[in-house]
Amino acid sequence: MAVTNTGKAFFTEIEIVKDTNGTQTTITESVLQEFGVFEEITEDDFALLSETAANERYTAFKTFLNNKYPGLDVDEILTNEPVNENLTLCPV
Repeated sequence: MAVTNTGKAFFTEIEIVKDTNGTQTTITESVLQEFGVFEEITEDDFALLSETAANERYTAFKTFLNNKYPGLDVDEILTNEPVNENLTLCPV
């Protein structure tokens, strides 16, 4: 199978800042980690997913995080879509 640079870039980590009584803790979660029905995946394998498969994983990841951290709204944290056009950064 030939690999093609699609010009798409995918985010793999999200930082959550948790404030407990004025003390802030930064938590990093990765869409590459195992969660729900999804197995852990490498960044290289993730780069080879179709855009549809990547979006499916992102949707499940957002639900996972919203359930793991009550009161969290992942959509408020994300400022961009998970898949962006980036002709210079594409990992493939």
